[in-house]
Amino acid sequence: MRRIHSLPHRRNLATLGVVNIRGALVVCASLVDMLGLETIETPRGSLRAAYQRMLVITDHGQSVVFPVDEVDGAQRFTHAACEAVPATVARTALPHTRAVVRWQGRTIGLLDADLLFHTLTRSLA
Repeated sequence: MRRIHSLPHRRNLATLGVVNIRGALVVCASLVDMLGLETIETPRGSLRAAYQRMLVITDHGQSVVFPVDEVDGAQRFTHAACEAVPATVARTALPHTRAVVRWQGRTIGLLDADLLFHTLTRSLA
């Protein structure tokens, strides 16, 4: 995993610092802190191996890096596959989840990229 360089006078815990991606410094943010998620430790000896990576997301020319535990590739979902967000998720303080999708026996939350980038931009101001 790449080295995260800290930022002086950082006000928001979600902003971890900057990372060098192909010679450019890109803001690195924590989705866990940004979305108020709980961290779950993978038990030792678990059959499911997770490999920490840096995920670079670009939206409207703005890039952000997120440290992630696992990446399973890019997937496309039809609008018909998207289900409404459960009420327990919809009422959270940061409603970044746009829809949920069933995939490979799991329920996955689809994040609203526009709202996510807006929240990150506000946290950097």
